Amino acid sequence: MGFDHPLTEERKPLFTDAPVDRAMFRVVVKSNLTLALASDLLVVIDNAVKFLDSHSMGYAQMHGTGLEGLKRRATKHHVC
Repeated sequence: MGFDHPLTEERKPLFTDAPVDRAMFRVVVKSNLTLALASDLLVVIDNAVKFLDSHSMGYAQMHGTGLEGLKRRATKHHVC
């Protein structure tokens, strides 16, 4: 797991015990999460991962990476 340094755009490791290219997806839920909502969440996450995998580098090209992509995303006025 890693991150891009905001000033140098250098790829740096986030942890010492995980590869830089490994990804992590964290979901924090409240204690009142129901089984139905949890099941729906898993379906939505599965669909999102399939979408991202199917677009591979095309997704990165659409949304940009590094400092230029960050600047472009920062100028948008919508919430995703």
